[in-house]
Amino acid sequence: MIKSLKINVKVDTKNQHIQVSTIYKFTKPLNNIVFYLNEGLNINTQNTKNGEVFLIENGYFTPSFRSKCKKYTASHTEKFDELYMQYEGKIKGWQNIIKKEIISLNIYSAWYPQFQDFDLQPYFKDIKVKVDQSYCVVGAFDQGVFWEINSDNHDCNVIALSGWKIVSSHKDLLDLNIFTNSKEDYEKSKEVEKEFSKIINYFHQNFCRVNDKKLMFNVVVNEFDSGGYNRKSLIVMEKLPDNLISLVRFLGHEIAHSWSHGASTDSYEDWMNETFAEMMGLLYIKNVYSNTDFIELLNKFSEKSKEYNRIITADGSRPEGVHYKGVKLMSNVCNIFGEDIIIRIIKRFILLENKTTENLLMTIEENISKEVRDYIENNLYKDKL
Repeated sequence: MIKSLKINVKVDTKNQHIQVSTIYKFTKPLNNIVFYLNEGLNINTQNTKNGEVFLIENGYFTPSFRSKCKKYTASHTEKFDELYMQYEGKIKGWQNIIKKEIISLNIYSAWYPQFQDFDLQPYFKDIKVKVDQSYCVVGAFDQGVFWEINSDNHDCNVIALSGWKIVSSHKDLLDLNIFTNSKEDYEKSKEVEKEFSKIINYFHQNFCRVNDKKLMFNVVVNEFDSGGYNRKSLIVMEKLPDNLISLVRFLGHEIAHSWSHGASTDSYEDWMNETFAEMMGLLYIKNVYSNTDFIELLNKFSEKSKEYNRIITADGSRPEGVHYKGVKLMSNVCNIFGEDIIIRIIKRFILLENKTTENLLMTIEENISKEVRDYIENNLYKDKL
């Protein structure tokens, strides 16, 4: 397991180039380790406390949700519990951008080493970012010469913005900053600010309090790439939807990940993270806005789910369409057993320590009913729901 990471990155926006140095600390000594790094990055040095590491390049590989990478094996004649690397180059990847308006670096480009033998469990990260002084680094502390991010998130996520507008709210249970780069999105962001507090209050009242402190969110409306993603205290989206229900559904899903998370994201177990986040957002729409909109959205998910195969894959991989198939399954549970059962299942998932499908099914049988457990388990293996 990785114990901690110190990473320094210097970004040259003119040449779209990064220089990076890393210090990885491991929980136990190793003889060798396999990792991946974006194919556009070249390693200059790699050492341990006992000297230079022997590095073998093992061709190319594309990990799940990542850009194409070079695969390496690092080894030393003596065991090591620290690994130092320096590398540089240009990166490519979804939601990885270096422009005058925005710098975005994250796991999808594999701009920092991705280790084959370790999953996405969180570990402490100290990230120092050197950029032109015109940039503000989201969620970071301005230390003068560099910006510093301290995080236990599973991703080394860096977003630096230049000249963007901000709408902020610091009240009740929420600290919120919304960053936009267009007049249209800036005006819409005022509506987002109102909706955030409503959604969080609903989740607190109907599921559970995630903690006793304020929830902190930075929302970046990134028009420079398609789609969006969620990290702890961060939501990135392509644009703010024009339709209110579409906006509420997106926000509900992303905010719900502050509750619905913890299962593996690189396997079929991710069906729980995504399905329950989606259901929480949909239940908010049903009970705060309109049952008609709720039914209409469920019907869309049901229709879309027909394009995909079963949730639990034969090889354990993350299935395509996990959002749609999982929501279809929970929609069926809701129709057969009632909305209250869905809420109780979600609560059980939130409270679950080791978030696997097997453990979820076990706690459903122990705390809800064997009938509900059996229905869910049987349908996880079906292509047609």
